Amino acid sequence: MIKRLIFAAMLAVLPADAFALTALHVETANGSYAIIPSDTVNARVLAANTAESALVPTYTDSMGRTKFANYVLFSPKGCDFYAGFNGTASVPASDVTNGSASEINPTIRYLGGSFASISLISDSACTVGLSFYK
Repeated sequence: MIKRLIFAAMLAVLPADAFALTALHVETANGSYAIIPSDTVNARVLAANTAESALVPTYTDSMGRTKFANYVLFSPKGCDFYAGFNGTASVPASDVTNGSASEINPTIRYLGGSFASISLISDSACTVGLSFYK
C-alpha cells in the first residue's frame, strides 16, 4: 500500500499531458512498477573524447502533428558518459561552476518534445543505449 501511495504521489508531479501519452506506460502487474519496453531503442558507439549527436525520434500525435519524443532512458555499457541537452556535451577538464556542465550518467529524462538531438561524450570508448518514449 505504501508503494502505491508513493507512486501516486510521483505521478501527481508529471505534466498533465503525460497521462495521454501512449508509449510511456507503467505496468503494475503483481504489485510492481515497471516501464514497458520502448518501440524505439537506439545505440551510440562512442569513441573516447569525441562528442556524438543522437537524434531524438519523432512521432505523429492524435491531431496529426509531428512531435519529438518526450522521454529518453539512457543505458550505458561499462562507462561514465556525459549528455548535453542544450549544446555539445563535453568531459570537464576543470571545475564548471556556472551551471553549463554536461550531465554525467543521466538515467531517464523528460525532454518535453523540444529537443531534436542529444549530445553524448565519454572519456573512454563505450556504448550508450537510448530508449525513447512518446
